[in-house]
Amino acid sequence: MFNLFKRKTPKEQKTDNEQFEIFIKSNSKKEYELLDIEEMFISELFNKMKAKNLNCALINFDRKADGTLNICYGMAQIGRIKLQGRKTRMQILNPVDVKWFENESIEFYIEKLDIWIDYIARHLK
Repeated sequence: MFNLFKRKTPKEQKTDNEQFEIFIKSNSKKEYELLDIEEMFISELFNKMKAKNLNCALINFDRKADGTLNICYGMAQIGRIKLQGRKTRMQILNPVDVKWFENESIEFYIEKLDIWIDYIARHLK
């Protein structure tokens, strides 16, 4: 479903119907592979974005040293997700504060994607 490209500098995302090319910028010295669970999460993110007529091509990924994916819509951060390793966590942004959820199931994190989508639709579209 995804073509994965690792680059030192971010490139524009391209979409072609159901096929997405994901460019993950990484400054980490450790090489991280895109896990199946991360692919599932990203697929759900794109599906929810398409359902709300949001442009998936504006999503950018930046891999942090601990394996966390920092996810931006255009140049604005929408949140972070860490699914690499034993400990997982997800960051939810809103205009007044930041919430972190830790060590939850992938289903829980996918449910919380609606908050990211709402944030994009209200504040970044």
